[in-house]
Amino acid sequence: MVAGLGFEPATPFRGRLTISAEAPGIADRARVEGFFYPHCVALVVTFGLLTVHSLEQAVEAAFDVRRRRKLRVSQGGAADETLSLDQFADRTLNVLRAMMLDKGQQPGLRAEPFSVVTVIRGAGVDPGVVMPVGGSIHRALQAVTAWSPSYLHDSLSPLDEAKVGIRQRAPISHILGGTVGQHVTEVESARHLLIRPDVNNARQR
Repeated sequence: MVAGLGFEPATPFRGRLTISAEAPGIADRARVEGFFYPHCVALVVTFGLLTVHSLEQAVEAAFDVRRRRKLRVSQGGAADETLSLDQFADRTLNVLRAMMLDKGQQPGLRAEPFSVVTVIRGAGVDPGVVMPVGGSIHRALQAVTAWSPSYLHDSLSPLDEAKVGIRQRAPISHILGGTVGQHVTEVESARHLLIRPDVNNARQR
């Protein structure tokens, strides 16, 4: 690839990182990926939950990784450390920045992170039925986007206010939604957010 063609504003280069993280007992070792754009660096940290049998367990495990538990972090030959996910992200973004820029460069703005939750296998739902408003799936979707510690008792935001148009051929159980504020939510196949082995997919960002 010609560098002048590849390094366009929307085409990042991937950076090689020697730092790793894991959430013992909750999720497998994270896949840590760094990306270089002409205008910024970006970090993607991906965890896979180890053992989940219900939607409620999945939400609780996601909260453990995102907010409550410390990660075990390794970098090169250094001793392991325990950091929160936000601390790990800050550390790794600093590494990426040092790989891209000369010393002495003024730091730029650091964007609020967003989360993507993906269900690989789910069962026990009917894709031909509209997701019920105010039900457990509605609450789970709000939980893993707003990340409120009191999500079990919070008032639920109306789904109709967050819906965004999606392809017409999608099942009626699929929704795409967005929230205004610190967190952005995109939900597809929300009806399938039940974590049990079988088929069906969901994506939420």
